[in-house]
Amino acid sequence: MVSSSQIKERLSRFLAGQIGLDDFEDWFVSSTWNIHLSGSVAAEDLTFAVEESLSEYSSKHISEKELRIELGDLIQHENKVVVFSNVFVPVWKISSAPAVFMTARL
Repeated sequence: MVSSSQIKERLSRFLAGQIGLDDFEDWFVSSTWNIHLSGSVAAEDLTFAVEESLSEYSSKHISEKELRIELGDLIQHENKVVVFSNVFVPVWKISSAPAVFMTARL
């Protein structure tokens, strides 16, 4: 499976003009096809962000210049995954007493 660093490296090559957009898209689609199976939250998040930018570009919602800016921003963002362990989750005591409802007259 492809990693987020591999995606960023290929994005960098596209933005530097070393590969064309068609070549990048061909590689990207084939490399991220089953990214949800990778187990990498960072790679999944980056993949979905790149897909969104490419979709906006292909539907002419953004220009190629704007696409390049968006993709460049994605390279700059550091993906952080936070894992919580030993988290206290309160468990509410369930009472066997009947519920009491109050009504008010207006």
